[in-house]
Amino acid sequence: MNQIIPIENNIYVLGVEKGQRSLKPYRYNIETNKFSKIKAEEDLDFDHMVYDVFNHDLYLCASHQKEEDQALEDANAGKGSKYIAPNTHIYRLKNNQLKRIYTTNRKLVYRMLPMENGNLTFTESDTIPAWNPQYHTYTLDTKTNKKKAGMNIDEIMDVTQYACFSSSHQIILLGCKDKHQGIYTYDIDSGKTELLYESKNELINSFELLE
Repeated sequence: MNQIIPIENNIYVLGVEKGQRSLKPYRYNIETNKFSKIKAEEDLDFDHMVYDVFNHDLYLCASHQKEEDQALEDANAGKGSKYIAPNTHIYRLKNNQLKRIYTTNRKLVYRMLPMENGNLTFTESDTIPAWNPQYHTYTLDTKTNKKKAGMNIDEIMDVTQYACFSSSHQIILLGCKDKHQGIYTYDIDSGKTELLYESKNELINSFELLE
């Protein structure tokens, strides 16, 4: 299991069944003690999942396993070949039904930040970290499924994929600034950052924003 998100009486996870390769979304019901697989295209490999604490939806991103394998094969075909990602699809899970809301053009989805107004901010990267990727952040209108350029969060500091809106004007993120790695707040209006917790002798792998 790569991710675990509890929501009311359910626990949502990304996991791999024995003998399989691709990550799939599952729901564990605490009352019945049963796992159920969320219906999705069989070839999809899910990479990341975030919970929208404002509107109580889940967002997931995935690519087709065959296309991931082909992209890796192409990168390995010649020494020093840059990894070019396959298309990545963003899904919204509502009432345990997945709905595709956006597809990249051969870009990875590096992070997803659900917004208080119901829209989704997300960051695309053209390759994996080993190849010094270019990051571009957009805001997706979830009513029209149209995107527009958003703030470039990666100009602030070295930001990981773990970031979330705590309000309409503040983001909490895991990042590194001036060699100080930890949890920061970023005020969108003022552009100021504040270090909430610095990790000196341990590695922070992730965090979740609670309601």
